[in-house]
Amino acid sequence: MNNGRPKPGARTRSAVTDAPPTADSDTTATPVLRPMDILTQRGAVDDDKEGDRREAKGFSRNYRGDINNPRNKPSAMADDQNVSLFITKLPATLEARELLKALIPHAPFGRVFSVSITPPNIDKGQKGAAAKVVMFSREGTEKLHDFIQRGGLFFDVGFTKETAQVCWNQIKSDPSTHDDDKSRVLIITGSTAVVGIPELRTLFCQNFDYQEEEVTVVRESETKRTVEFRFCSFRSQAEVGSILLRRLYGRDVRVEFGIDPLAVRPISDSGHPAAQATTNTKSQASQRLKEDRWAKLGQWRRGGPSA
Repeated sequence: MNNGRPKPGARTRSAVTDAPPTADSDTTATPVLRPMDILTQRGAVDDDKEGDRREAKGFSRNYRGDINNPRNKPSAMADDQNVSLFITKLPATLEARELLKALIPHAPFGRVFSVSITPPNIDKGQKGAAAKVVMFSREGTEKLHDFIQRGGLFFDVGFTKETAQVCWNQIKSDPSTHDDDKSRVLIITGSTAVVGIPELRTLFCQNFDYQEEEVTVVRESETKRTVEFRFCSFRSQAEVGSILLRRLYGRDVRVEFGIDPLAVRPISDSGHPAAQATTNTKSQASQRLKEDRWAKLGQWRRGGPSA
C-alpha cells in the first residue's frame, strides 16, 4: 500500500481542494508535536461552565482558541486600530475556504490573519452562519469592510441571492505590525518522499486543527517538489505548520511564507499568486502600499519569473 503517495515519475499540476483526510490507521505514525499551546483538541464539548469562563474573559462562548494567550485576548485599543470584522447573513453550511474563494476575485484587500466560521444557532432563530475575519493591517480591513458594506459579497441560496452584512467586531484585534513577511500561505520545498500533498495533509492532521483553501504542486523534479499550501488562517494554522516543519526536518525542508491571493489583484489568465505577483508587481505597487513589501519579498524568495 502506498498510503496515497504519488507514483514515481508522476507529475501533479492541478489544484487539489478536497477536504484534508484523517490519517489512515495503517499510516506510519508521526511523532505528535505541539509547537504552540494555542492548539485545541478536536470535538471538545462546550459546556456551560467553559462557556461562562470564555465570556468572563471577553470571548464568545464558541471561541476555540487559547483564552490565556495575551495575543488572543480582546483589546482595549482605539476603534480606528481594530482589524477584526464580523460578517453575517452567510449560508448556513458555508466553510472558511468558500468565504475566501468568494472574496479572491475582488482582491486586493490585504493579508488574512485568521478566519473562523460560527454555524447558525437554530434555537435562537439564527438561519445563517457568521464569520469573524481578522486582517494583518487596518488598511486591508477597511478595504474588506467597505467592499462588503457596499453589497459586494453575496451568495446564491436556493433561488435567492443572500447579501452578506458586515460590522466591526466588538472583540477587537490589534494590527500585526511586525509580521510583514508572513501570511497564511506556505511554500514548502523538499524531497518528493516528504513534500507531497497526502504526506503534508497527514502530518498536519496529526498535529493541529486546520482548514485549507487550496493546495497545489507548483514545481517538481525527480527528487524535489514544491507545494503551495494555502491555509485559511495564519494564526494557529500556517504559523504552526511552519514551526512544525522546521522542527521536524530542519534544513532538509525549505519553508517560506507565500503570497496571500487576497492581497494581490487576480489575473484572468492565471490563478496562481506567483504569476499574479510577477506580472503586476510594478502596476500594483501604489495600491499595495505596505502589503507590497512582503509581496516582493515572497516573489524574490521563490525565484522570480524565471524560476
